[in-house]
Amino acid sequence: MKIYKLSITLVLTMVIGSAFAEELGLASSERQGVLRQKLQARIQQQADTNHDGVISKEEFMVLAEKRFIKMDGNGDGQLNQAEFVALREKLQQLRGGQLP
Repeated sequence: MKIYKLSITLVLTMVIGSAFAEELGLASSERQGVLRQKLQARIQQQADTNHDGVISKEEFMVLAEKRFIKMDGNGDGQLNQAEFVALREKLQQLRGGQLP
């Protein structure tokens, strides 16, 4: 169960970051450092709703829920294989066709 929760957390973190990358329009490889810094600042700004300088679990989950809704293409409250494939393709486009 811990591994499953950790996997979900990692996926959500990746999704949140990639969605911000898309919104910022920063996908080229030469902007990797700038991208990381801007993503961190943007996530902090949007997630830290009480502005105390840290992101609580509750704040993170609110942001994760918003991203989950965006990923859930058919709106059924579940992520299926097709939706994960769509996410992977979107991430590939953001990274110039390369995924780790």
